[in-house]
Amino acid sequence: MADWAAVKVDYEARELTLAEIELKHGVTKAQIGTQKRLGGWVPRRDTVATRQEIMTRVYRILDKQTRKMEAALDKGEDVYGMNDLASVTRTLEKLIALNKAETRRKNNPPESAVMKALREKLADRIEQLNQG
Repeated sequence: MADWAAVKVDYEARELTLAEIELKHGVTKAQIGTQKRLGGWVPRRDTVATRQEIMTRVYRILDKQTRKMEAALDKGEDVYGMNDLASVTRTLEKLIALNKAETRRKNNPPESAVMKALREKLADRIEQLNQG
């Protein structure tokens, strides 16, 4: 008998694919669907992902595609999809840049008008003192 509470946690967390959840818990896709409907689980497609979750998912895609290409190369097969891999890589780079910019913005909030005026007044006063 499956631990449906644990299946629900994995399902709604969206960290594992349905196939991975099936293997982990020994259940089928149909069983998950039934439990989802009966239990009122949050649909995976309706869950709003955070930027970090999206970055993790894009990284997984990139890693999986890279491994497939490496395996094909090791077998001496032709490798296709390099443009797709480059596109996913660019997307991941953009997400990382957005994440860094967001972190900088949070750590360095814009200066308030009062603080700016006070800073300018202080600079003017220091300049007056230096002049004489």
